[in-house]
Amino acid sequence: MVSERVTDLGVEDVLDAVETWHAERTECDIAIFVAAAHFADLHHPDSRRAGSGRVLAGRERGVSLGGPGTPTVLEFAPAELAARIGTSPYAGRVLVADALDTRHRLPRLWGAGVRG
Repeated sequence: MVSERVTDLGVEDVLDAVETWHAERTECDIAIFVAAAHFADLHHPDSRRAGSGRVLAGRERGVSLGGPGTPTVLEFAPAELAARIGTSPYAGRVLVADALDTRHRLPRLWGAGVRG
């Protein structure tokens, strides 16, 4: 168990461990942010629409989560992503919207972010 190992550490070792864990968490947060944008790409409405392009009543449709210039996403995709990372459907929607907004509307910030 991690907590038992931590309580055995001295001051410098605790600080070294925290620094390492923080760097790892930051790297994981960046990976999840990039994955959210990619997941949205994989769930573009055109990826599942067949034939005439009509959307039948009750069928999942494309929604715009981000600001102007961001692609649409199938409406249930953010909830699916949220479930896998243990957060609410709303938080998943916000994560996907933020990732798409950053990538499509703030490309310099996106580039800096993905580089860490």
